[in-house]
Amino acid sequence: DLVLDPDTRCVVGLTDYIDPLKKYARGVVLVEQDGSVCRDHREVRRVTVPGGVVADPPRSAANTTHDRRREPTTRQQQQQQQNHRPNIGSSSPSAIVSDAVDAIAALTRGDPLNSRHNMALVYSVGGIVAATALLKVVMSALFVVWILAFPLVYLYGVQTCPTHASFDAKRELKRVMRGHQLPEDHPDKPKGWLAENLARVAATVTTELATGLSGYEVEMWDVVGAARVATVRVASINAECVWIGWFGRWTYVYQREIEPNTH
Repeated sequence: DLVLDPDTRCVVGLTDYIDPLKKYARGVVLVEQDGSVCRDHREVRRVTVPGGVVADPPRSAANTTHDRRREPTTRQQQQQQQNHRPNIGSSSPSAIVSDAVDAIAALTRGDPLNSRHNMALVYSVGGIVAATALLKVVMSALFVVWILAFPLVYLYGVQTCPTHASFDAKRELKRVMRGHQLPEDHPDKPKGWLAENLARVAATVTTELATGLSGYEVEMWDVVGAARVATVRVASINAECVWIGWFGRWTYVYQREIEPNTH
């Protein structure tokens, strides 16, 4: 604002008010008393703001009316632009997926799509294409790794494959009988020193009786020279147990019931 200082008769440009009622202010002299432009920076610490503040030049009634008519239209356009402006970039992935699902549902019903639905579909299709390309790259890399690693794994399996003589049928049966192959959280797994030793004694007695009454049969098959499969049939307990030997050890696989031998 510009005011005419009643004390110095100079035109002062106000910088800030120094009272809540805006009757007094500070400013800078712009025009001297004689009408010349002030050449130096001279500050006025206290200026009485009269009723006649230099205001903007008045506008005609026609311009004022035109501006008043144009202002609501401009506000309405800004509001419409904000309502229809897609904000997909700041939305979460779940919101984008939800908008895409709504867009698909609208297409199914035959309803028109808004800009947010269109952007959600574009983002969803782009995400699917990017994920497919990434999956293809990962699968190609895994295939290359498999091709390079398979010969090494096979050679290692051939070198460490257990021999037929290393398989002790009675020892492996005892391990199965005492629950050695069971996981630690299995309810039948012996817990504690006493339980483990009792299970060991019971397994030894059971195995000796089972194999001593009717004997047992052992069969083996080679798997491409890198592994061996061993089966033990115990007729007295109508059971057949299977082990696989690979990478220097014998691993218990499963046990199944067999029909009793009536001969």
